[in-house]
Order: sequence, then structure tokens, then C-alpha cells
Amino acid sequence: MSSNRRLSVSSVAFALFAALYLASSMGLAAVLLADDRGVANNPVLFIVYWGVLYGASIFLYAMGGAVRVERRVLLLAGLGFFATASALWSVSSATSVKYGASLLMNVPFCAWLVRRFDVPQLLRLVYWTILGMVVVSLVLSLAGADIVRYIDIHDRDDLLGNEPIRGLFNHKITAGLYAAFALLLSTVVKSKAVRAIAGAVLFFFVLRTGSASALALLAISIALVAIVRFAVASGMSTRRFAAIFAATALATTVAAVFLGGPVLEFLGRDPTLTGRTVLWGWGIDAFLQRPFLGWGYQAYFESIDAYWNLMSYVQFQNYDVPHFHNAYIQTAVDLGIFAVVAYVALLASAFSRSFDAYRAGKDVIHAQLAALILTILIAGVFINVFLVYNNFTTLLAFVAFLAAGTGRPKRNLAHE
Repeated sequence: MSSNRRLSVSSVAFALFAALYLASSMGLAAVLLADDRGVANNPVLFIVYWGVLYGASIFLYAMGGAVRVERRVLLLAGLGFFATASALWSVSSATSVKYGASLLMNVPFCAWLVRRFDVPQLLRLVYWTILGMVVVSLVLSLAGADIVRYIDIHDRDDLLGNEPIRGLFNHKITAGLYAAFALLLSTVVKSKAVRAIAGAVLFFFVLRTGSASALALLAISIALVAIVRFAVASGMSTRRFAAIFAATALATTVAAVFLGGPVLEFLGRDPTLTGRTVLWGWGIDAFLQRPFLGWGYQAYFESIDAYWNLMSYVQFQNYDVPHFHNAYIQTAVDLGIFAVVAYVALLASAFSRSFDAYRAGKDVIHAQLAALILTILIAGVFINVFLVYNNFTTLLAFVAFLAAGTGRPKRNLAHE
């Protein structure tokens, strides 16, 4: 009895620690300990906070002994080491070392998480963490708390006509994106009534963020689940599905480049997507100057080149540009084309294993994870979600790379 109780208490403690780390990566630490620009109010406290999380993760991972995914853990560590080593050619060595080391320190947490929880447990933990953040965010918003407000420089309302909120997340776009992730994973809740109520809360929160990108990605992610399930039911191979997805993505990209502007103008919308296309052009120019190794991890906007470019763009003279609002371009600028290829390959590997697991008869959660990975690949076109230190989407990609395809539960094929 006492041993079962100790096991239960330790399991709850592990889950709470994991939820705290995930919540911090979603922006909880920044909201509580930094200002609206992401600058720590107390840098020492901020460093200590994350240092404790890193240290606890390393301790938990080291105490676990040998693990079957060691080779994949080393590959992730290699990405972190490469980001840190970019200080050798970086335009801001101190910046690259600091943030590259932070990225590297996220790897032990992801490795421990995969060791401790199987795929259904992991995604259940992700779901409840996001839902908890959303509920607390909405309560604080109703109470009039300033920390959950989002100050929109374009003075836009949310999708319900109110001032947008970011909640306890680091930005309104990622807030909406994470809520969309939770909606995608809602089948982890067995009770249909609870699932329906929680789904309504999550959808309402997406609307309150005012993020059209998050709303579009929500629709895309739900469609992708249906597409993955249909493809498996039709007997489609992983390679064929991946080839069709890649061809569709390429065709969509070409169409957007040549037709996007005129279509948006016809609809009365900003053809630059509130300056995104201008940023993308700037980012591509920066990438072409250093295509193989980049400017150094997180370092470009510390450079003289970035300063003079920023001054030359009228659109950004009153805006502190943090990144290029495109994960592919940002990663290429930071670390070069090979880093982009490596990260896409990482996500492709995770998708392939998830798709194969679902084809092999494992639980539908693997189809949802496959759709989630594809959603991340699509989101990267509009949101900086690749290889970002202390960032939830990056942690999710790392965890998917380590854990995809594993897990005990199998679905009943006779009922499909």
C-alpha cells in the first residue's frame, strides 16, 4: 500500500514538473518574469528559474540509466551543439553561445519526458497543460489582469470585436496555435461531455487571441487528421503520402508567390500580410549572403547589416523586429541551409514513424501526432517555430522525433 502510494505521489510530482516546464516553454516564464518585449525584469531571477528547470531535467535524465533512444538523443544534442558552436562564425558570439546553450539544455528534458511517458501519456500531458493555461488565462482576462492583454501595434481587435489577449503565453499567435494543438488532441479525453466543454473553451480562446493564422491552422490540422486516417484506410504507403504532401506544398507555394498578391488585393486585404512578405524578402537576401553556415544562432538582428536594413524599411521604423516570421527563413539565416534540411528531416522522420504506427494498428493518437507534425511544417511558413530555445513547438518537435511510433495501445481495426 505504502509503495503504491509513493509511486502515485512520484508520478504526480513528475507530471507536475513536466507540466511546469512545458508551460514555461509556452510563455509562462516570460509573462511572469519579463516585460512586453520579452526582456527579463530581473535577469538573475530569470536565469535562475530556467537554470533550476535545466538542472532538474539533467538530474532526472541521468538517474534513469540507459535508454533505447540514445542515438536520437545524441542527434538532437548535435543540433544544440551546432547552434552553440555557431558562435565561432557568429556576428554576435555571446548571443549565439547564450541561446545555443539554452537550446542544448532543452534536450535532456525531452529525453527524460520520452523515457518517463509513452506517446498517449505525453500527448495527454500536453493537452491538459495547454487547457490549464487557457482556462487560467481566460479567468485572468475576465478579472481585468494586464499581464494577459496583447498590445497590437496595428490596433486590431480579436475575432469577436474585443481587445485581443495573449493569456499566459508569449504571443497571441502562439497562444492561438497552442490552443489549436490542444483541440487537435482532444480525443485524449474519454468523456464526451468534458471533451465538448473543453473544446468550446479552447475554440473561444483561439477567437479571443485574434490570430487568423491560428484559426486557419486549426482548420488545417483537423483536416489533416481526416486526411491521414483516410490515407491509412485506403492503404496508402508512407512514402506516397509524403510525396503527395510535398508536391501539394510546392504547388501551393508557387501559386502563392505568383497569385497571392493579386488575390489579396482583390479581397481588399494587405498583400504584404502586415509586412510579412517584406520581412521574408529581407530574410532571403540575408540568407543568400551566408547560405551555408548562417550569421550565427539568434545573432543576425545584432548585426550592423540588420540595423541598416531596419532603418531602410519604413514599415519597421517603429517596430522592434525579433525574427523574420518564417521558420524556414529564420533558421536558414541563423544556421544555414543544412540546418533547415536537418530540421525538416527530423520532423519528416517523426511523421513517418507516427504514420507507420497508425498503419500498424496503433491508437488513433498516432494519426493525430502525424497531423500535428504536418501542422508544424505548415505553421513554419508564417510563424517562427523551428529550433527556438525554450520554445514549446521546438520541444514538441524534439519529443515527437524521440517518441513517435512508440506506445502500447492498439485500436480495434474491426470497427474501422
